[in-house]
Amino acid sequence: MKDIFLYTGSGAYQAKDLENCLDAYDIKYERICEHQFNKLTAGSILIVGGGDPEVYLKSWDDKAKRNIINFVKLDGIYVGICAGVFVADKIHNNLKGLGLVSNINDRQVHSNTINVRDSQGYVMEMIVENNPDLTKVSNSETVLFDQDDSPVAIKTYFYNGQVYLFSHHPEGSTFYKKLPHDYASAQYFAEFLKNL
Repeated sequence: MKDIFLYTGSGAYQAKDLENCLDAYDIKYERICEHQFNKLTAGSILIVGGGDPEVYLKSWDDKAKRNIINFVKLDGIYVGICAGVFVADKIHNNLKGLGLVSNINDRQVHSNTINVRDSQGYVMEMIVENNPDLTKVSNSETVLFDQDDSPVAIKTYFYNGQVYLFSHHPEGSTFYKKLPHDYASAQYFAEFLKNL
């Protein structure tokens, strides 16, 4: 399995749910903060989960952003969830993002759970918070769909690297009482990571 780095620095207030998911499925990872992106290694995975995208972008200086961009460009794998989707865009709320993709829009802010499905028709529940819109990202492949056939998760490329963006939360949540061992989308996410 590839090395996994999980962003747990400034603004990453939902990182604990990702840690719970990774721990539940015995997936090894290393925590990383905004001052440690130089630790990213070729061919590894960086997960940037839910939190406050504006805090992310304000705490990541130009060097930190360049480290992430160069990591992905060379052959890294970027996995963004919710806030991790917004910061992957070129610009988010007038703040310079990573530029791994463009045209991420905000949908109406809401919290909910909805059913999503993969390309084989397997249905699972996911948590929706703030709901980044992936419909206008070009050159992408839809990995998960919502009930309206809109993309919930996509795959695209950035130079030699791969970019996976999840607008909804597959990892489960202690707040919503969706614990990873009992949550189908957390199991899906664990298998997804193991197969990267």
